[in-house]
Amino acid sequence: MAYWNLTKSLTKGEAVYDTIVSYSPGLFFFQMPDGHVFNVESTQYTTMTEAVPPYCERISFSPNQTTQKIPIYKTDLIRGENENYPAGTLLSFWSAIKPDGSKLVQAMNYLPQLNTIDTHSGEVVAYRKKGGPGYSILQSDAKTFDRYYICVQADDKYIYAPYWGKEQWDGHGSLPEINEIHVFDWDGNLCYKLTADRSFFVASLDPVRNRLYSRDWNTDDIYYLDLNEL
Repeated sequence: MAYWNLTKSLTKGEAVYDTIVSYSPGLFFFQMPDGHVFNVESTQYTTMTEAVPPYCERISFSPNQTTQKIPIYKTDLIRGENENYPAGTLLSFWSAIKPDGSKLVQAMNYLPQLNTIDTHSGEVVAYRKKGGPGYSILQSDAKTFDRYYICVQADDKYIYAPYWGKEQWDGHGSLPEINEIHVFDWDGNLCYKLTADRSFFVASLDPVRNRLYSRDWNTDDIYYLDLNEL
């Protein structure tokens, strides 16, 4: 892993790296304001029915490098009973970090649920849609499941999570139009349900212009949603 100095690289016309560290990052990887790095490990598959649950790491790249592991689940091994969906798949998620580095949010794919993680204390708080499915899906023998959150972005005030809430598509042909975006505060309150006139299958937040960008995966068009009215 390298710290890439963009300013010096542009000045010299070549890639300049301040620090190079031998480390294997996980699924999501965030630079913290205090210089630490927050690494989010995905579920580690062992078999179709067993998986090591995801966890986080707070990494210091000081001369005396230290790593603090932050568990998300209270168990070391998750077991499922579905032969079509591995246990690890049903726990998959997207992550985003609060710009001040104090919290991380996970938006789950197969549960209508957000998890917030305090990056300093390690406290985990889960927020789930009332009446929505829970972890009992791990014991389900269903051949298909609903997909809920497709990705997640965040700023210091809000969490933005495009939402589907319907049966998983088969992966063939055009993607479905996912135009509902749930906007939460960092206490897990659902503040807005936005309905866009375009699909936000994957979203990227521009905190300078306060825009939520996306790309039409069927046409490659780029478009954005202006968030200044929130």
